[in-house]
Amino acid sequence: MTFLTHEEQQNDKLSFHLSINEQKNAANGIKHINLY
Repeated sequence: MTFLTHEEQQNDKLSFHLSINEQKNAANGIKHINLY
């Protein structure tokens, strides 16, 4: 088991949240395309 520094943990959380937002944006983009 590896121990991350506090900064690394924050970066992991940030990149995790970013990937979730990217997935949401992609899903929203598909919805918008279907509306037009």
